[in-house]
Amino acid sequence: MIEFLSWDTDFFGYKVGKIINNKTDIYQIITEAKKEKYTLLYGFLNPNDIFQNEIYQKNNGFLADEKITFLQNVPNINPQNNPTEIYKRENLYENKNESEDLISLALQSGEFSRFKIDKNFEQENLKQHTFEKLYTIWIENSVNKKIAKNVIIQQENQKIVGVLTLGIKNNRADIGILAVDNDYRGKKIGQNLILKAFEESKKLAQTQIQVVTQKANQNACYFYEKMGFMIEKTENIYHFWIK
Repeated sequence: MIEFLSWDTDFFGYKVGKIINNKTDIYQIITEAKKEKYTLLYGFLNPNDIFQNEIYQKNNGFLADEKITFLQNVPNINPQNNPTEIYKRENLYENKNESEDLISLALQSGEFSRFKIDKNFEQENLKQHTFEKLYTIWIENSVNKKIAKNVIIQQENQKIVGVLTLGIKNNRADIGILAVDNDYRGKKIGQNLILKAFEESKKLAQTQIQVVTQKANQNACYFYEKMGFMIEKTENIYHFWIK
């Protein structure tokens, strides 16, 4: 009924699991979670399964995310005059100004993250929220290539104002973090980053490219559709906090 999630457990410092049979009675699952001393369970549902979604909500499931996966075949593009570049450093903290720019962009990319939306995540300390720690690790492990093949950036006046992390997941090119600094939006920086991602996906011999965002992030959804992506699937993600 429950899959133990080791990375999440190590990161948060309490036992985290994923519901793997969402047709099992949720009361039975929660009873089992209490017995096994879980603190948090994730539940994933098709939004069209109205009956099961109602059951989750009636049993204190918090709808933390309405996740949308966008997909398209990697198009052929003309890379000329694209001001983006591949970030060359593999240590996020090698350059203080650049690391501050990249961390700031990573945090901006998570505005609608379920780890920020769910207020049950307590602050680790007065300086850094759980969400901030998570996204900092994400950009750190992208730069050092643990979870990304390339980090694509755009700079203006020696400031990194846009970033896109590109990896491979499920035999597809996969966009992880994509962010443009709040003060530089509306300048086609996001478009430049996506076009560069198409180019790099071809170099990685990938024929499809995907990106995940939240339904609540309407600007991102509109942007991806404008860039030729189509919705492949949607998924509701629930958090069950075990008392």
